[in-house]
Amino acid sequence: MDVPEEEWFERDVHLIYTYYLLMGLSIENLVKGIIMIRHPEYLRNNTELIKERMGTHNTIWLLNSNNIYGFTDYENILDALSKCVIWMSKYPVSLKRKNFDWGCDWVDPEAVDKLYKNLHERLDEEKERLT
Repeated sequence: MDVPEEEWFERDVHLIYTYYLLMGLSIENLVKGIIMIRHPEYLRNNTELIKERMGTHNTIWLLNSNNIYGFTDYENILDALSKCVIWMSKYPVSLKRKNFDWGCDWVDPEAVDKLYKNLHERLDEEKERLT
């Protein structure tokens, strides 16, 4: 089946936000995995501590507040993907208009892939430190 190039482009445009949402969730999970390796005390029957230290989709805050450095070059991407996770999945509308922000501006998919790979490498490094 031959599909005209314009139709492929239109499909890509519609799918890019799904890609951003899924990459945002994946990156958030990688960040939280790194945090849990570094801070296993968060799991020790202290739900308040888990909420305080991990109860957000803001990956920049998660990294900074848990002293995980080396990702400042990706802050624009992390911010955009965090907003995608918030507004495209869990919260379709905000309770207050001033808080509403789709925030899913165009982000270079290659840069997102590079960020994902760097976080995955960091997760592997953290796991190796345990052994």
